[in-house]
Amino acid sequence: VTEECESAEEFTELCKNIALSFGSEEYMFPTTEPVVNAGNNCEYCSASEMWETAEAMERAELDSLEDAFLSYISIFNSIDYDAFLDSYMGEFDDGAEYAEQIATDCGSLENVPEFIKYHIDWESVWDCELSFDYSTADAPDGGIFIYRNC
Repeated sequence: VTEECESAEEFTELCKNIALSFGSEEYMFPTTEPVVNAGNNCEYCSASEMWETAEAMERAELDSLEDAFLSYISIFNSIDYDAFLDSYMGEFDDGAEYAEQIATDCGSLENVPEFIKYHIDWESVWDCELSFDYSTADAPDGGIFIYRNC
């Protein structure tokens, strides 16, 4: 879609011309797909909403993040790809893996002896300290996608 048209206005004009060629003046798109209906609680979306969705999905495809973006849409009801990128923490085996990574990345474990690090209950750290600030979705590969609640 976005390869054939340069802008939302051009796409809207194309939709209008297609509708007129069928003798109709309306060019709304009936849909029940969540990706198109994100932020739109009706059964139709406009050409500009369809354009925004197509652009966002193309960006997700270029970044190889389609599955994570689709999950984000269903959780946050938004097709704002920049907001998705701000919120998306990554794909992990589970919350425990993310808890350990965030502690390591922040330097919190630098002065902790190795023999103690092996006994940290990262699942408990996730469950009791971190999970309330994040949303998760099942990833197709068996792990989870983690998103920061903004």
